[in-house]
Amino acid sequence: MKRRLLVAAAALALGTPAYAALPQVHARAYMVEDGETGQILAEYHQRARVPIASLTKLMTVLLTVERTKPSEVVTVAPAAAAVGESSIDLHAGDRLTVRELLEGALIQSANDAADALAYYVGKGSEARFVAMMNTRARQLGLSDTHYMRPDGLDAPEHVSSARDVTTRSPRSTEEGPSSTGRFSARPTGRPETPTSARFCAGRFPATAGSRFSHRGGCTPR
Repeated sequence: MKRRLLVAAAALALGTPAYAALPQVHARAYMVEDGETGQILAEYHQRARVPIASLTKLMTVLLTVERTKPSEVVTVAPAAAAVGESSIDLHAGDRLTVRELLEGALIQSANDAADALAYYVGKGSEARFVAMMNTRARQLGLSDTHYMRPDGLDAPEHVSSARDVTTRSPRSTEEGPSSTGRFSARPTGRPETPTSARFCAGRFPATAGSRFSHRGGCTPR
């Protein structure tokens, strides 16, 4: 009887996946998901509504991919060119394809590219595009998410949660290539930082995320 119990215990031990001790995380909120099984491995204040910075651009890209063709030509709106901070140095009146602006928004995390797409898809109105973002968020079940801008710059009530961006986020970096082709850096003469989710994932081989920020190197966002 004892031998049978030992064999059963050994079988259970071998059949149970072993996880390393959780690293110390200094964050207001987080959630870690097993990408293959969907199992939640760790979480902390996962429903807290916090600013999400450039993760916002995933929704901007998703709406653009759903509503445009990559070859469509966008004339950059003055307000988009003037947004500042992370940019690909767009100027009012510049004409670029949707695909080029998508590359700028995803690879460079360019605010001007994201805003140019927002004005284009929103038929000249950023507010109209933001309303579309919030409608799409509700359709996707992002109950902790509310958008105020298409670029992720800080704004009151522009928030989401670790749960939403981990388990319910629109994974546009994965969905996009099926509609627009593979995104890659391009020689445009504009400042470029060759940082993308795939590049950064190589730096963190055990990690995959919806998006990485290029500010200060490969920082998962």
